[in-house]
Amino acid sequence: MNDNSKFYRLCVFGSYVDSEYYARNRVLIDALSQSSIEVIEVRAAKSSKHQSNQEKLSSVRGLVRTIIQLFVDAAFLLRQRRCLSRSNLFFVPYPAYLDLLLLRYLLRKRNREDYKIIVDAFLCLQDTLVSDRKMISPGSILDKTVSWLEGETLKVPDLVFIDTSQHKALLQRMYGIEPHRLATIPVGIDESVWHPLPQPIFSGTFYCLFWGTFIPLHGIETIIKAAALVQIGHPNIEFIIIGDGQTANTVAELIAALDVTNITWHRAILPGQMLVQHLESAHCVLGIFGDSDKAGNVVPYKAHQTLAANRILITRSGPALSALTHDKDIPGLVLIPPGDPQSLATAIHDIYVKYPSLSSFVETRKLYDQHLSQRMVYSAVADEVAKL
Repeated sequence: MNDNSKFYRLCVFGSYVDSEYYARNRVLIDALSQSSIEVIEVRAAKSSKHQSNQEKLSSVRGLVRTIIQLFVDAAFLLRQRRCLSRSNLFFVPYPAYLDLLLLRYLLRKRNREDYKIIVDAFLCLQDTLVSDRKMISPGSILDKTVSWLEGETLKVPDLVFIDTSQHKALLQRMYGIEPHRLATIPVGIDESVWHPLPQPIFSGTFYCLFWGTFIPLHGIETIIKAAALVQIGHPNIEFIIIGDGQTANTVAELIAALDVTNITWHRAILPGQMLVQHLESAHCVLGIFGDSDKAGNVVPYKAHQTLAANRILITRSGPALSALTHDKDIPGLVLIPPGDPQSLATAIHDIYVKYPSLSSFVETRKLYDQHLSQRMVYSAVADEVAKL
């Protein structure tokens, strides 16, 4: 393609989810649209139910349903193939695997020099299913099949988006992808929902808030054990937990076994505006505490959301966050060892004691603005598109 005439006609192709629960796809689409003179979306019809997004990789049953749905979606996309003819830039949002192989088939008769393909790899499929969620046994036939699918898929695009430099290195190591075809793009959130909030006044009860989809890397068991330690000497520290998912039953059993009484659990997935309402009265937010390598290689949605709101965040330390902070102290960001209830309980107590003064000097939004904001996403995407 002539470098002097990059007038991209963007086609967003696939069976992707576009909802407030999964803002990354929409943020990336909007960012790519700014580098295009025309945008069309060739997309399989999707239910608006949250299950289609968050629960699909949280159980074996959900995984099977997802695989079946992917083939149904592929048939739907196949019927729209004539819509692709004018486009010269194709973006396949996450989850991209079968969609990308289908796109390659549909474009097989076109000159490969006449178009570019960008894909969002985001979660690293094999790493998520095998190493983190432990839904597939390492070395099994299914493990090898997933690795083959991910590897074959990532051979196709001219550019692969990934969320952290640690995941970028992982894809290079696992599949030998050339560094110039990998671009680190922050997760991206809806900033109309997640914006700076005033720190709540401490007037008797100190609230610690967690929300999430109960996947293993969240390490919610660490929160429950820390709550059990905190309740011994601090009855006015309360925990608010919001969410449901893969580890929820185990968490419920642990709460009962430890006789934890300082937790209020809303066992549901709530939309962003409702989460913000809970956040408004929370004195600190609890991030993730899982001890897997993957947990250290991500900056999860809830961290982006909390930092954007300029609120106090306690979360596990790890390479991904260290790359953002450069190991400097950020007022309002407290990093602790993974899977360590005692460290979490101590951190909560320290914030509880220091809150009147600490709440006046929180600077977590500054970290968000410098590294994770929509402005940074748009800038990074524009720079990468310009290199194609």
